[in-house]
Amino acid sequence: MILLAVVRDHARLNELHKIADKINNTILINPYKDGLEKHRLQPSKADRSKFYQSIDQSFTNPEKYLINDCYHLFDKKMSKKLLIKFNKNGNY
Repeated sequence: MILLAVVRDHARLNELHKIADKINNTILINPYKDGLEKHRLQPSKADRSKFYQSIDQSFTNPEKYLINDCYHLFDKKMSKKLLIKFNKNGNY
């Protein structure tokens, strides 16, 4: 789910809004629900707030949490891959 949140965010950055919205609204969240029912995955109570922040793109605290680290690791790796892809295709 964290990897899919990163894919969604990179799709938005690259103006692939249909793909980003599809990932967000069919896999990550249910836009027609509120509260706990909004998120399609319910992690343990200890991880819940940080997980929701990564899914909702609302990181508020730079403290070290494994979920935040995971998001940033995937983001860093994906950014490198996209940069290499764009450079090889001459589109960057």
